[in-house]
Amino acid sequence: MSEFTEREVMNQRIKASDFLSNTALLLPAIRLFNAIRKTQPTKPAVGVCLEGDTKFRLMGAVALYRNGKINRVIVSGGVNNPQADNLPAALMKQYLMSKGLPAEVIELEEQSRFSHDHPVYVNSIVKRQGFTDLIVITSGYHLLRAYLRFLEELFAQDHPYILYGYPVGTIGSWFQKSPTEGRYRICSFYCDELTKIRTYKDLASFDEAWKYIHSLRDRV
Repeated sequence: MSEFTEREVMNQRIKASDFLSNTALLLPAIRLFNAIRKTQPTKPAVGVCLEGDTKFRLMGAVALYRNGKINRVIVSGGVNNPQADNLPAALMKQYLMSKGLPAEVIELEEQSRFSHDHPVYVNSIVKRQGFTDLIVITSGYHLLRAYLRFLEELFAQDHPYILYGYPVGTIGSWFQKSPTEGRYRICSFYCDELTKIRTYKDLASFDEAWKYIHSLRDRV
């Protein structure tokens, strides 16, 4: 039997620690995800379609527009990597127009390169245009982290708006496959996502998100 090096032992301990921490976070994450999914605007909002799983997410934006749930779309992303299904905002706009959305209802945000960036650059458009209701459109697995990031940035804004989230393709469970997830084992994929939620900075806390969602429900 080969002996473990000190680094290998440490890595195994880190993985075990991550597993325990993620397991403790799993049920609260699912509950919060479902609360975000079920709390939707009562009037047409401005959709923000985030790059990554791009055509999958764009199809969600098209469906929301056709159903009258959104009346404008901000396409957000500056990475051009079609092999990974990352299309920049200009190509995202072309896709939406090919599905019948008028050019004048589509705003471009072309500077974001990571999930952290989206709300920073999107919020400048929101403030400039005076938008008041925003719904983040992204893959199911990504929604919780994206919503917490947008919420954290919203708290710091001098132009407050109402924030919602829409998970594309998800019919009731956080554990919904998307094109990106097809490349990974779903359990490993979601463990990675939970680790990001636990460790990334500049995310609103679960408690802050619950308070915010309750405040939205009280408005109805």
